[in-house]
Amino acid sequence: MSSTPCSTGDRSLGDSSSPPEEAALSTTEEVSPSHAGTDRAADHGGEFAFDPDLEHHDPVVSLTEAYERGDLTASLLEQAEVESLKRFVVRAETGAFEVRSNPDLEAAVRIARSIIHERHQR
Repeated sequence: MSSTPCSTGDRSLGDSSSPPEEAALSTTEEVSPSHAGTDRAADHGGEFAFDPDLEHHDPVVSLTEAYERGDLTASLLEQAEVESLKRFVVRAETGAFEVRSNPDLEAAVRIARSIIHERHQR
């Protein structure tokens, strides 16, 4: 056996000795140089304040937003495909899918709505 201190989980069940002393946790916050000054959320008097300028880096959301801005285009050639999209959106809006818990599905619904809206305006 080694002579290094062991954690409470490493002690045998038959060992009745007291657990080894553990180092006290530091109460000061250590910040690595690479993260210094980059914290976008802060604790102000016990309340959490989130920086609203923080960008969302979900690629599905980025793709959806690019489509909605008009940076990407998509078109459907058949009216039947548009009707199928309408049925998909209606089912999503009535709770047939777990849209809020699935970012990919939420993005698909947003894109489908945009396509339907675009086709309706023509």
